[in-house]
Amino acid sequence: MSQKQTQHSVRIADTVKALIKDKISSLGYILWDVEYYKEGAYYNLTVTIDSPEGISLSDCEKVTKQIDPILDENDPVPDSYYLEVSSAGLERELKTDDHIRAYIGKEIKLGFFTALESGDKSISGILNGYRDEELSVTIDAGLNKSAETGCDKKELRILKRSCAYIRSVYNENEANAEIIERNDKQNDQQ
Repeated sequence: MSQKQTQHSVRIADTVKALIKDKISSLGYILWDVEYYKEGAYYNLTVTIDSPEGISLSDCEKVTKQIDPILDENDPVPDSYYLEVSSAGLERELKTDDHIRAYIGKEIKLGFFTALESGDKSISGILNGYRDEELSVTIDAGLNKSAETGCDKKELRILKRSCAYIRSVYNENEANAEIIERNDKQNDQQ
């Protein structure tokens, strides 16, 4: 994809975000991302949504029915395209600063454009902080135990621009704890 196409795609995605964000929010969902891209001969507009309760197929259908008229009326996409509304998923790409900040204290996976000094092209660890485009991540150092502290954990500082991707990592125990907490809150309200 050329630089011009990329800028064009981002501009369209940003316009669509602005048009549909309030409607999606009013339905009780979070607008996670909007992407506009060409795949083969076809253009795709992918709207990704989220919710603390998770996203079902009927949620995607509901959002599609609500945003389709907005897109038809405003016509922000000059090409014929396929509209797809989907869940952010259990393991999701963390693209924006807000996405990254939302995962502080949780496990993430990072992939790099070039290998680290250790030779790793990807790592997983706990995101400790994010500031000035720099991620602070604690990884299991494995065999590289620190002789000074006797600890098998190592904190890395990584620039966001060096990452090919940053993704959340699904943790079943954490997910179950969140479900239990949500259910407890609902029971307390009743």
